[in-house]
Amino acid sequence: MTLFGTAVGAGILFLPTSAGLSGIFVLLIVTLISIPTVYFAHRNIGVMMTEAKGNVDYSGAVNEYLEMKAGFWINVVFFITLFLLRYGS
Repeated sequence: MTLFGTAVGAGILFLPTSAGLSGIFVLLIVTLISIPTVYFAHRNIGVMMTEAKGNVDYSGAVNEYLEMKAGFWINVVFFITLFLLRYGS
């Protein structure tokens, strides 16, 4: 789901606008910066999910991987993000 959101957000909305306003060289620089960022973020999410013990979802894996206190705050941010995506303007 995160890969789909990344592809839709970057491919449909941001990249054509950036190329049209700033030129192809700025687009290439942004691409070179964003590829490692997206790759390592998704790789770490995958590692976190596969190392979780038992059959847990994202919230359970975060709580297990980052301990309860940090996991709680990450889940709060995750909930707010999903809530705003669903019910935001």
